[in-house]
Amino acid sequence: MSDTVIIGIDPSLTGLAVAVRAPDGSIEVERFTSKPLGKSVTARLARYAGLIERATERAMILALEHRTGEVLNATVYMEGYSYNSKGSVIATAEFGGLLRRTLVDEFGSVTEVAPATLKQFVCKGKASKTMVIGEIVKRYGVTFATDDEYDAYALARLGAVVEGLDRPANGKQAAAAEKVRKSRET
Repeated sequence: MSDTVIIGIDPSLTGLAVAVRAPDGSIEVERFTSKPLGKSVTARLARYAGLIERATERAMILALEHRTGEVLNATVYMEGYSYNSKGSVIATAEFGGLLRRTLVDEFGSVTEVAPATLKQFVCKGKASKTMVIGEIVKRYGVTFATDDEYDAYALARLGAVVEGLDRPANGKQAAAAEKVRKSRET
């Protein structure tokens, strides 16, 4: 058994979800919500900072609880930007940049996973959110309240395959994991 802890993060500003895969293969998922605190720069940054602090603190606590040695061996897999998203692109970019900086500071690195690659890992290609959720429920027997949590869970699963901790269930999962491995090399 490896001592690696995998952290999957779905970086939604309204519901950031964190999934932590322990070395024994178990996965804990939590979601952190936030609401606008105002329109000023100060209010926006306070919102982002509060959400990031709560989520990264919990991810770190869970990761430390599951470490097997003196040194924390954790890798972070985070869903990359969805370029078709609705809403404020500025807020998404500001929040995403701050989150990435914090994760790199806390865990050393972040591996971004394109939304299409995550869908390929779960559903063998293009799929709606409903299809992704249905496939995760069917394949892994888990249920969550939001699509943010399903995405974080799938990122933790994908990270475990990329790190060689789990075997891919099929050729599409293997191909998605290989895409992620290659993207880390560039």
